[in-house]
Amino acid sequence: MLANAVTAPMTHAKLSELRHAAERVIVGILWAHGPVLAVNGWLSGGNFVLGLLLWLVTTIGATVA
Repeated sequence: MLANAVTAPMTHAKLSELRHAAERVIVGILWAHGPVLAVNGWLSGGNFVLGLLLWLVTTIGATVA
């Protein structure tokens, strides 16, 4: 049944393209998430600097990796 559903086998190039697209989406979400956290911390009166710093470190780590 599954053999009939898959018309073309997945190649390494297709999987590589999918992996790169997923990486771009995840890194984009990480980069967009920081300003939202900063504004949320600022509007709620909390300390947003620590959250912004943690976001920056994790985002740079994900981008470089």
